Amino acid sequence: MQRGAKFVITVHAGRIALVCFMASGCSGRSERQTGPSHSPLVSVFSAPGGPTVALVDSVVLEESDSAYIGRPGHVFHVAADGRYFVSDELSDRLFQFAPDGELERIIGRPGQGPGEFRKIGPVVTTIDSLLLVQSYGTRRLSVFDRRSGRFLFSRTYSGHLTSAVVRAGILYLGNLNVGALLGAVALPLDRLAASDSADVLQSTMLMIPADYRELPELTMFDIVSIAAVPGGLVYGVSAASTLWWVSATGIGRDSIDLPVRRRRGFPDGSRHLFANRQTFDFKKAIESVSDLSGIWAMSDGRLILWHNDGIAEMRGSRLARLSGTPFVSLVSADFQRACVDTPMQTSGNSRPRLAFARDTLYVLDQVVSDSGESGVQAVVRRYSVDDTTCEWVGGR
Repeated sequence: MQRGAKFVITVHAGRIALVCFMASGCSGRSERQTGPSHSPLVSVFSAPGGPTVALVDSVVLEESDSAYIGRPGHVFHVAADGRYFVSDELSDRLFQFAPDGELERIIGRPGQGPGEFRKIGPVVTTIDSLLLVQSYGTRRLSVFDRRSGRFLFSRTYSGHLTSAVVRAGILYLGNLNVGALLGAVALPLDRLAASDSADVLQSTMLMIPADYRELPELTMFDIVSIAAVPGGLVYGVSAASTLWWVSATGIGRDSIDLPVRRRRGFPDGSRHLFANRQTFDFKKAIESVSDLSGIWAMSDGRLILWHNDGIAEMRGSRLARLSGTPFVSLVSADFQRACVDTPMQTSGNSRPRLAFARDTLYVLDQVVSDSGESGVQAVVRRYSVDDTTCEWVGGR
């Protein structure tokens, strides 16, 4: 396989066509997989009463022997201009791709110095000309010039940052900080690079659900997802089935309990799995609960949600591979009803990664190349989400 070749896969009348964008090095790279561990690519996902998710097109991300995505973070970012930002946990680098999949830039490198990452995190967000990237190992939020990739400055934080959104000049960072019983950071953008940047970003709003205080091991589901909506924020925490709508200052306005139709949810019979640290079983825990991994606001005020029902493959006591089934749900703009649980199927052999931008759902997948050589290739697929098949259910 020649990694310099780049392809876009488009869908017309149910047929998939592969278009080569580089005359040199084109060797028939495609998204087709072979072998028993891979499922055929499905173009339309539907379920009774749920939204319909349909494939629009796909792009194979350009990689090379020195620039390849070894282990993507559990989420990735799609900017307003269609560029893709993928953090690679294996190399501690951030990859920037053009909308057609061309590799434009690699940002950062392993280390603990300025502009370096130790255990790069999934939080990547773009604000005008700024690019924010998280480093778990140093608990540091690094800020780069998005136009050049140049490192600008960093801010340290407490807790565990997992999501980010900007609204009305305020940066909100979803942050699980169980000890403080709080779950988000709110910071005016003009203070991000202030002279007191040595100060630690502290959680200032959003209460953590009671289950997280009562069940010690539930914090393994540690994603705080946030979305900006008119008048405030909507947030949810991985294992909780409730979404909360709060004002921009954290004052509670409303909540909705999401119905469970096909995903696991958080069954009462699973609570005991998280109650005792001494008897905790990682595989059983992962495979008993749905993990809320993303909330995004659509242009018409509705919300789109991504849950993942994980599957853990163990090698002894160590996790060898984490995969699972993603479920897509919608919440109405008035925060009163939900259309839930359309399962999606990814054709790769790892956990799916989802993003949302410009009213389009994006899925990052890694699939085995069919070019006759070993290795995997990263593919981004774009999907439309249609609610005409929805059965809207009250969430109270």
